[in-house]
Amino acid sequence: MVHHAGGAPGTSPGRAGGQAPLALTTPGVDVQAVLQVQRRATMAALQELTRLKTQDTGPRDLAWQLVLDSMLFQAETEVRRLDHCAATLVRHSPAPLPTPLPAQDPAEEASAR
Repeated sequence: MVHHAGGAPGTSPGRAGGQAPLALTTPGVDVQAVLQVQRRATMAALQELTRLKTQDTGPRDLAWQLVLDSMLFQAETEVRRLDHCAATLVRHSPAPLPTPLPAQDPAEEASAR
C-alpha cells in the first residue's frame, strides 16, 4: 500500500476542497456526485487504515501506530468536511421552479365562466 504524506492512502490534503469549487464553475458537472465519489474513496481509505491499526504490530512499531492515528484523524476530518460541503450545497441550491399549469384554450376559458 502506498502512503501519501499528509493524508490517508489514496487521498491528498485538500483534494476535494479544490474539486468542489472547480466543479461549481464547470458547466454540466454534478458537484454532489463529485463529493460522493471523494467521500466513498475517503471512507475506503478510512476502513483500510482502521484494518491496519487493528493488526498487532508489537511495541516496536509505536511510531507506525502514531502515523496511522494521524492518518485516521485526517481521513475522519475529510469525511466531515465533505459532508459539510454537501450540506452547504443543498442549503444554497436554488429552489425548484414551480411546474407551470397547462395553458387553456381561450374557448374553454370562456365556456368555463
